Amino acid sequence: MSAGVIIFLTIGLTILAALGLKAFSEWLKYRSRLEIPPERYRELEKSIENLKAENERLRKRVENLETIVASVEWDRLLNNLEPASSMPEPVGQEEHNPRRSRQRED
Repeated sequence: MSAGVIIFLTIGLTILAALGLKAFSEWLKYRSRLEIPPERYRELEKSIENLKAENERLRKRVENLETIVASVEWDRLLNNLEPASSMPEPVGQEEHNPRRSRQRED
């Protein structure tokens, strides 16, 4: 082999080894930042369980409200809350009261 090839291999291998060592050390630093300590992991699990319980509670509440609003009793309640027909309509408000205009159409 020629002297140029030997020198190139020696310098090239040294540079490759240095770059590989630097990349490996950076990877170790990155990996150490990704690890979650056990205490923090338990806190996150507890937080997730609390959020799941809250989500379930809110889901049941919304289902309950949907049941109330979709029931026939709700319609009866709304009909009982209609203003008395003996009261005069405010001037200029006829087009702004959709409940009144809906009654007239029916």
